[in-house]
Amino acid sequence: MAFPRIKPEPDETFFSKALLKRNQDLAPNSAEQVSILSVVAIINNILSSLKAVAALPNKVEESLRAQDPSEVLTMLTNETGFEISSSVATVKILITTVPPNLWKLDPELYLDIEVLQSALAAFACLLV
Repeated sequence: MAFPRIKPEPDETFFSKALLKRNQDLAPNSAEQVSILSVVAIINNILSSLKAVAALPNKVEESLRAQDPSEVLTMLTNETGFEISSSVATVKILITTVPPNLWKLDPELYLDIEVLQSALAAFACLLV
């Protein structure tokens, strides 16, 4: 048998509204989601070999410029992938592969396994 509650449950309406507002502020709107998905589709069509990784930022930038030539884009490459920025958003692209493939990759042809694992871990954190 449970004991009766002594004080009433707190009103969490304000907290719930603030949480929903914050979620809306952080989540991309539908136009941003479409842009992100188009970049992901382009990336999914390219392999993660060193040559492909080196060419990928230019290919993505070229495709984005074809969609909207007036858009001002900046690109920054690094050892884990690259970032493309516009006046509205920045997208960080991490290069990786599925876990079973990590041990099959030739280090002469592909990115370092530690870099791929790090990117995979970052992706896995987003899924949680």
